[in-house]
Amino acid sequence: MDHLRPRVSEGVRARSRWSRTTSGAAETRPNWLLFAWLLAAIEIVFMFAAGGRIVGFDSHAYWLAWHHSDMYALAPNQQDAYLYSPIFAQVIWPLAQLPWFAFLAVWTATGFGLYVWLLSPLGWKKAAPLVLLAVPQAVVGNLWPLFALVLVAGLSRPVLWAIPLLTKVTAAQGLVWFAVRREWRSLARVSAVTALLVGLSFAASPQLWLDWIRMLLGGGHAGVAAGAYDLPLWPRVLLAGALTAWGAATGRVWLLVASVGIGSPTFPLSWLLSNLAVFAAMPRLNRNPGQSHHESVRSADLVPRLTAPERTSPS
Repeated sequence: MDHLRPRVSEGVRARSRWSRTTSGAAETRPNWLLFAWLLAAIEIVFMFAAGGRIVGFDSHAYWLAWHHSDMYALAPNQQDAYLYSPIFAQVIWPLAQLPWFAFLAVWTATGFGLYVWLLSPLGWKKAAPLVLLAVPQAVVGNLWPLFALVLVAGLSRPVLWAIPLLTKVTAAQGLVWFAVRREWRSLARVSAVTALLVGLSFAASPQLWLDWIRMLLGGGHAGVAAGAYDLPLWPRVLLAGALTAWGAATGRVWLLVASVGIGSPTFPLSWLLSNLAVFAAMPRLNRNPGQSHHESVRSADLVPRLTAPERTSPS
């Protein structure tokens, strides 16, 4: 029987470690939820303090693009300046024919619905403060919930990366992911679809594309390049590319999520939670980690869940 003692004591120590881990997780979990609730409350207070200034702050620019005599007349970083490619404006053209408040209602409800769907795997107790955090983001009307959806589905449906590529160009870090993992078929698909869409859009409105390129290069009517503010663009793009390459090489998809926010053309420190909204993709990625055609992403390398590990019966 003596030869069994080391094995038994080792099992006891393992159970003791598991007990400490789960008790520690149980102790820290309320702290994370409390922090999320406090952050949500602060953001909601900020939203009400800002009054109507943030309502449709970004979505109004999308709607107004078709109500200007010149789509790219306003300088970048000015309110209501439209900065995306013409194809995005062409896709939402039917919706932009609605009156502004009808457009705002549809756009905000869609964005908020995406956030709710993305966060729902957490369960309502954990998702509730995060959904509250998403309310101001949905009200502002930026494309972050759509980008989170691209992150969830874009590893298995690579053509979806055409969306960030044709809007926030430098946020399309999925292309770096495919290249590092040598998923040439995925890279070819998104490249072909993007080229096809650009070709069709250019054939319909060539002048809009010339105006957009001129605006990106700083030669538009406003004479200002579409650069970033608060933090320089190109150092962030290099950092995002490096993080994406590391994540692709090691299967850590959460680094791709972070890189999409970091590599965005704008990174406003005054509204930092806007770029962080892409992390709404994580509950869905944790539930069903995205898989490529050649190699699956290791779920163990996703960001840690908020729940304690499940206890398994001893073998």
